[in-house]
This record gives sequence, structure tokens and C-alpha cells, in this order.
Amino acid sequence: MAHARRQQATAAKAAYFTAPSGVAHRQYEALRAYFVEGLPAAQAAVRFGYAPSTMVAMIRDFTPQHADFFVDRRPGRRSAPAKQAARPQVLRLRAQGHSVTEIEAALAGSATPLNRTGVWELLREEGHERLPPRPAAERGAPRRDHPPRTRVLHWPAVPTRLASDHAGVLLLVPGLVALDLVLQP
Repeated sequence: MAHARRQQATAAKAAYFTAPSGVAHRQYEALRAYFVEGLPAAQAAVRFGYAPSTMVAMIRDFTPQHADFFVDRRPGRRSAPAKQAARPQVLRLRAQGHSVTEIEAALAGSATPLNRTGVWELLREEGHERLPPRPAAERGAPRRDHPPRTRVLHWPAVPTRLASDHAGVLLLVPGLVALDLVLQP
């Protein structure tokens, strides 16, 4: 029985190293996996929930001479409770590859809505970088519908008289209508 309790206690202590909770601790363990265990950057990124580009940037920026590499650079700054409540959802959505705007839209109807700034602050605190631009087909829906750039004009039933030195340009209107041009935005 004592042996089983000791194994449980050891497993709980091991979880501290295999599933780090703090940002600095997570960075440390990811870099340790890369430098000490010899794990490839892509595998270390997956194990600790980083984008591969973020892992490469951490490897590039780390130098043993800077003892403050793993120190939170914003001492005393605390995050809002609503932001902390949304943290698990934000991280889960980012792990699925969603952008800041898509995460904001997903959280809009939830109990913990966040704007883009709040989402980005959480992701930056966790060490995530911006996603590279994606092709239009892979992006989410547009944020707003733009009005069409063209519209149909209805000429008045009674001709309008207007004195102009350039009225001859109006003679081109029937020809333009006959061409049936469609403008694409």
C-alpha cells in the first residue's frame, strides 16, 4: 500500500515536468527537450503546444548567458479574470489552427467573450506567434459584407436638362450598356 502511494506521489511530481503550467516553465521544458533530450524542434513544439515556428524562434533566441530568459518580463502585471477564464478555450482553438479573429468570433457567443486584443495577449503570454497568411480559401468568412461597388441607376422618366461643355460623353452610355460590362471587386 505504501509503495502504491509513493508511486502516485512520484507520478504527481513527474507531471510537474511533463505538463508544465506556467509560461516560463513551459518554455524551459520545451528547450530542455530540444537541447538535452535531442528531440527535434517539431516534436518538442507538439509536445509542449507550440507552433513549430515559435519553437524555432525560442531555440534561436535562447542563450545561456542571459539568466533572465525564463523570467516573466512583465512583473506585477496581472491578467483580467475574464481573460483567465477564457484561456483554456483560446489555447484549444489555437491548437486547432484558428486565427485570432476566428477565436474572437468563436468566443463571442460563449460565457467568456474576448476581443482580438485580449485573445492576442493570451496567445503572446503563452509564447505563440502570429500565424502566417493563409490562402483566401482557407480563411474564415469575411468580417463584414461590403456593399456592391456598382449599382443600377434608374434614369428619370422626364429628361433632365443640364448645360455642359462635355455633354457628348453621354452619347457613350448606350454603347457601354450594350457591352454589358460586369465589374469585379
